[in-house]
Amino acid sequence: SAADTVGSVVLPGELMSRIVKADVGWGQEVFLEVRDDAKKAVVGKDRQRCVVALRVLVLEALKGLDPPEPEAGQEAAGPRRVQVTISSVKHLPKMDTFGT
Repeated sequence: SAADTVGSVVLPGELMSRIVKADVGWGQEVFLEVRDDAKKAVVGKDRQRCVVALRVLVLEALKGLDPPEPEAGQEAAGPRRVQVTISSVKHLPKMDTFGT
């Protein structure tokens, strides 16, 4: 829920365009800082910056989907799905465990 959100990580559109054009099977894990709504780094209860490990993997497109055509001259070698997995998060702020 919104009350449980401490921040976010945003992947720029240009980066996502490059990811979906990558070969099927391409993947990588990256560690990114979590930012709050004011774009400041989220600091955990241990006074360290909150970091999320994000794993991205390019998979074959699901059968039956009809994704939009890529822009002229920037064609991928077939449709893609992108799987993004949060594999770990470190240095989270202390949260209210009672929901108040």
